[in-house]
Amino acid sequence: MSYNFELAMSATLSVKVVEEMIRKVVEEQTGKKITTVNFDITEEYNARNYRVVAFTGCTVKFESSKAPSSKAPSASLGPH
Repeated sequence: MSYNFELAMSATLSVKVVEEMIRKVVEEQTGKKITTVNFDITEEYNARNYRVVAFTGCTVKFESSKAPSSKAPSASLGPH
């Protein structure tokens, strides 16, 4: 899937599209296959009691190259 945002003034990206983008970039840069992508969010209430939800990053888990009983390596993306 290609993503062309050259002419866009703004864009709303679905979770599925963002996950695909993360998989593509991380797998290309690391050479490792991703098994799961988990999004990290925070949820708070501001001074006016409005709910504020913010994306803070994501955690990706890679396929293990060792025996299946070993824990798969992971990496966190975002400000942690």
